[in-house]
This record gives sequence, C-alpha cells and structure tokens, in this order.
Amino acid sequence: MWSDITINELYERSYQQTFQYLEKRRQKDHSFGIKELQSYLSSLYNKQAVAGLDKTGPTEIAELATIAAFEAFLVKWQKELENLSSN
Repeated sequence: MWSDITINELYERSYQQTFQYLEKRRQKDHSFGIKELQSYLSSLYNKQAVAGLDKTGPTEIAELATIAAFEAFLVKWQKELENLSSN
C-alpha cells in the first residue's frame, strides 16, 4: 500500500475518512458530544507523544491526519454552537 500512494494521498485519505466518520457519529450517536470528542483527541495527543519515536512513516502520517481531522471537526462544531447561541 505504502508504495502505491504518496504521502499527500495517504494524509488526505486518512483525514477525509476520519472527518466523515466523525460527522456520521455525531449525526447517529446523540450521546456523542464535544466532551467525548475532546477526550478522544486528548488520548490521540498522548498516544502520539508516548509512541512518537517508534512510528514508521505511513503510521505517523495517518495519525497526524487523524489528529488534524479531530481538531478541524472540533472547531467546526464549536463554531456551529456559537452561531446557534448568538441567534
């Protein structure tokens, strides 16, 4: 797999898959909230810090994309809530 795709393709694929997963989860799982999202993001940060030196290129790229997708989804969700509360 690694030889068939570029770093950018791997990053983009991982990012999009994660973001889509989060959108679906938010729509279908009404118990999933911002606190759960933040908690999971914190776990991803910790996992990255602990295992940072042991990762291979593709694994690290996929994890960075996953974290970026979680961060972007969190910002999007927070902005939506701000817009709702200001209306």
